[in-house]
Amino acid sequence: MSLESEQRVIGTVVLQPETYGDISRLLAVEDFASPSHRAAYRVFGEMAEEGIQFDDLIIASRLGGGSPTPASLEYVTAAAENAVSAAGYLAHVYAVIAASKKRRLVAACASVIREAEGVTLYSREEAE
Repeated sequence: MSLESEQRVIGTVVLQPETYGDISRLLAVEDFASPSHRAAYRVFGEMAEEGIQFDDLIIASRLGGGSPTPASLEYVTAAAENAVSAAGYLAHVYAVIAASKKRRLVAACASVIREAEGVTLYSREEAE
């Protein structure tokens, strides 16, 4: 569900750039699990910061390293096909946020477990 929601958020911004302002107040690049979605969202942020109007070809060019590539054009087209209505995109934004929080929690727990490995909490004598 998370990757699907990520794709729907990216697609919504591609087709309805006016939604980016609201979305950007809720989501950060790091909230996206997919590297391609992170790259697209980063491009949106750069374009917004530079005052560049969102356009499929410009987005594909930036994703393609300066000129649109078949892969970047295909990505933008696929994203646009998965856009949701202006009324429904927030549910997907919140799904991305929830998945991001879950990933961060799992990473934190894994870190604690790694740190705890080899730590003796009590000796065998104390347990008896």
